[in-house]
Amino acid sequence: MIDTYGLSDIVILKKIGSQIKQARIEQDITQKELSKMAGVSMFSISSIENGSNTSILTLVQILRALNRFDMLEAFLKEKEISPVAIARAMEAQTVYQRAGRTKKRKNNNNEEDYEW
Repeated sequence: MIDTYGLSDIVILKKIGSQIKQARIEQDITQKELSKMAGVSMFSISSIENGSNTSILTLVQILRALNRFDMLEAFLKEKEISPVAIARAMEAQTVYQRAGRTKKRKNNNNEEDYEW
């Protein structure tokens, strides 16, 4: 297994581009055909396949045209939050109010009395 955290950003972009190129070739689609299917320029197809920086929108358009959203599966999964995690988050948001000072009150004899 590859240590992806040890790879540079450029190497990761090249690997993503290589995967897209491989998917295109496996489906016997030319760059020109894919550019029409995805609604992007041929330059965008060539750039992403060569590992150049591109927008996320372009990546999504190309993966949609290739019917390869499985490549984004990790991003599209919705994580389930456990009830315990929800309760802890709600507890952390609870605002506690400091107890106020006791108030002095005067009784009928003009003596100060403390209220408990």
